[in-house]
Amino acid sequence: MRAAKSVAISMMAGIILAASAPAAWADLSEEQQEYANSSNNLACGIPQESTFKFAIYFNSGQAGSWRMIGYNVYDMEWVRYQPNRSAALKFCGGGVGTPPAGYGQKIKNNAATGDNWHYKYWANVHFNRGYSGPKDSLAPYNDALYQFAYVYNENASFSWS
Repeated sequence: MRAAKSVAISMMAGIILAASAPAAWADLSEEQQEYANSSNNLACGIPQESTFKFAIYFNSGQAGSWRMIGYNVYDMEWVRYQPNRSAALKFCGGGVGTPPAGYGQKIKNNAATGDNWHYKYWANVHFNRGYSGPKDSLAPYNDALYQFAYVYNENASFSWS
């Protein structure tokens, strides 16, 4: 039921174009947000315990490897982790198996589902880089989709709204 509600809401929310980080992080530059997403050990934390509040998963049903995202991601293929150095965001460990499904794979165009643990902000996974194109939006506080409806294995950016 929760997934069906999210899909319906995401279709209605599809016209929202604003992309902003939660207020606590709004004073960080885009570059600082990218550094935090790519090199912070919170990115590989346990979803329910991490201070990064969006979990993106390799397999449907919140299965396989995951990565926590705490800030907007303009392009999952090229995230700065040092000045003048970029790399793709990749899935961390977690999940079942050794290694778990998706471990070390790029997140861009490989994500099947997500889980929003933020109490206040919507989490949006976009088809194109730059927060554009079709998107799946997850409502605040533990909203999850069994499988993305619009960006299943075709995801390129992430934003909070």
